[in-house]
Amino acid sequence: MENKATAATPAKRFLVTYADGSLSQQAASAILNVDDATVHRAENIMATDAILNENDVVHFDSIGVSSLSLTDEQAQKLQERPEILAVEEDKEMFALNDVLTDKAPGAWAKGYKGKGVKVAVLDTGVAPHPDLVIAGGISFVPGVSSYNDGHGHGTHCCGVVGAKNNTIGVVGVAPECTLYAVKVLSDAGNGPTSAILAGMVWAKNNGIKVVSMSLGSLSEPSIAYTMAIKQLNDAGVTVVCAAGNSYTNSVFPWVNSPGNSPGAIAVGAVDAQSAIAYFSSRGGKSGVNPWNQVTLVGPGVNVNSSYKNGGYTSMSGTSMATPHVAGAVALIKQRFPNHTPAQIKALLQSSATDLGPAGTDVTYGAGLLNCEKAVL
Repeated sequence: MENKATAATPAKRFLVTYADGSLSQQAASAILNVDDATVHRAENIMATDAILNENDVVHFDSIGVSSLSLTDEQAQKLQERPEILAVEEDKEMFALNDVLTDKAPGAWAKGYKGKGVKVAVLDTGVAPHPDLVIAGGISFVPGVSSYNDGHGHGTHCCGVVGAKNNTIGVVGVAPECTLYAVKVLSDAGNGPTSAILAGMVWAKNNGIKVVSMSLGSLSEPSIAYTMAIKQLNDAGVTVVCAAGNSYTNSVFPWVNSPGNSPGAIAVGAVDAQSAIAYFSSRGGKSGVNPWNQVTLVGPGVNVNSSYKNGGYTSMSGTSMATPHVAGAVALIKQRFPNHTPAQIKALLQSSATDLGPAGTDVTYGAGLLNCEKAVL
């Protein structure tokens, strides 16, 4: 397949998801009919400061997805092939941002602080901060080799997950977890889906047990994300995603992508009074199935945490609720190290404090995160 576009049919990046979730790089090049030399292993090429050319193909061999430039006509033709599940635009994702009501201190009192559990925050990276100890990190932002955070969003989320219990600042939900910063969003707070997929593959291949993704877009469930989440879940990695901040958007008030993909834990936001945040996305578009719903909610209004330049700030969004839940998953993994992602999701739901209508509902999901009850 010739990837060059004409002036009349400009090319853009697409994600090709294969029926075989472990399809090799060589098999992908054969299906796409491209030169093997133009196909790169995603985890290698995207972890450098290289800039992809239009003819470069990036392949995620452990989740069965490729990213390449195509015209709409080429994309439609590929979609017809039986080896291919979906051909979707490589859409731009965004950081979702606009004491503890999660009862974490109760879990700490029982000895569960996330000790030894590896948590990766896929975000804008992390800035040096006296409240944070980062075990490592990597950048998949095109042209950027450092995982330093020039935005602040990732540093804030890292603090909510795992800020240390010291004599300064704030304390994270899992202060003894092993924290990694995976930069998949630029310092402007955005990045392509392919960068997020690269971060997910890196987490799967590096023994991470919890992935926290406070990012998304106003998109229907993506087959590529669904495949990636399944592969991570099958490898024992729990994926926690923000539900989104779009409820006031009349065009797309529903749970955002990737949180709307099956297998994800989708997190909504509440305020200090446990009332749903006005912005917290919920529900799904009628007629589109499957559409993952809000799993549960966490604190997401005026959350104080670490920030760039060694400071602190309050932020609001399902972005802030998500690392609360990711931290809780670390506590659960310490308490129940053999629990699968499905068992962890069920435990989060069964231990949540019911809010809104009795039982699970589209607004609050199973209710408010309850760390203390989750580790009983």
